[in-house]
Amino acid sequence: MLTALLFGLIMGFLGAIPVAGPVSAMVIERALDRRFLAGLLLAIGSAIAEGLYAFLAILGFSAFADLPWVAAASKAVAGVVLIGVGLSFALRRAPPAGADDHRTIPPPEDGTLWRQWFIGFSVTVVNPTLLATWGAAASMLVASEWVTLEPITGVPFGLGVMLGASAWFALLIMIVKRFTRDIKPSSVRRIIKWIGWLLVGLGGWMLILFVRAL
Repeated sequence: MLTALLFGLIMGFLGAIPVAGPVSAMVIERALDRRFLAGLLLAIGSAIAEGLYAFLAILGFSAFADLPWVAAASKAVAGVVLIGVGLSFALRRAPPAGADDHRTIPPPEDGTLWRQWFIGFSVTVVNPTLLATWGAAASMLVASEWVTLEPITGVPFGLGVMLGASAWFALLIMIVKRFTRDIKPSSVRRIIKWIGWLLVGLGGWMLILFVRAL
């Protein structure tokens, strides 16, 4: 049980490191905008979905990933999500003139913080290919011969994935907080817009791949 937890912790941490996905972009956007708690809650929501898929993979549901429509559908979903998130960043309105002069302290967090974890969860849970990803991770767990694969093993493994992914995003927020302390808010907005158009481009490419897969 402890070994499965440790495996999940390591895999969850390493698996969350790529920053090209919509969750990473949203977490970075909130951190750049000094909404650190919102970013952390969103990351936790995503980590819960990752852990759920890891749990299901251990139960043997990864066979669903072999269905021919899953790969194509995941590209369509990823494309729509990336474009939606990207446009929300790229078309974000600037605050009234002169507002930047008074942002010497972090702005108040969202009044609906409880929604942040749900945003992270929903963006991640709609990606069925994660079932195949964690199915492959589960096979590595079995191949190590350190863990006997049983249905109950999915509980500590999934929990480890949640904790590992959350730990990476918490570290990412700390890094952004540390290195953007002296950056002007206007510069932060430009960075967010660049990230937004990059995500729109990635989303468009995903939709092209979806059309090709039809």
